Amino acid sequence: MKKRISCLVTAMFLLSILAPLNVFAQAGTHVMTLGDGTKVFMTKDQLAALAQQPGVKVVSSLPTLASDQIAIPIPSELGGGFIVSEPHTLSVALNTLKITTAATTGSVAGASAAGAEGIKIGAYAAGLATKGGFAVGTTTMIIVGGAALVGGAIAIGSGGGGGGTTAHH
Repeated sequence: MKKRISCLVTAMFLLSILAPLNVFAQAGTHVMTLGDGTKVFMTKDQLAALAQQPGVKVVSSLPTLASDQIAIPIPSELGGGFIVSEPHTLSVALNTLKITTAATTGSVAGASAAGAEGIKIGAYAAGLATKGGFAVGTTTMIIVGGAALVGGAIAIGSGGGGGGTTAHH
């Protein structure tokens, strides 16, 4: 009997070395891709922790956005709804919770949603994305306050490159 218990304990120890407990943890769901291409995944626990951060709201239906807010659709696997915040506040919250460490104000303002529904952007937040020169997704974007609805793949800003020369034909 003692030999069986010793074998079982040894096997569990070896398994814990080869496959740490975080492998068995709740798998994350792709929520958004930041403007720099970083994919952001979240678990239900991380989403709940994000909702507790100052200046970040998780809501079931889309509210009227202030000009400096964005609303990121939450995939149905995490319960649906929207994450509503200012890009800077959300970037700080994402980095603080270690959901990602790559979030900046510009990369959050220039993010694209993981699902078919696009990120809703207030007019000022859309300006932040423009200043950052990021591509803003491949899904529909609504600019609140600007009364514009744009569908398909869009890019905001110049993106740089080329040194300002023009092509001659």
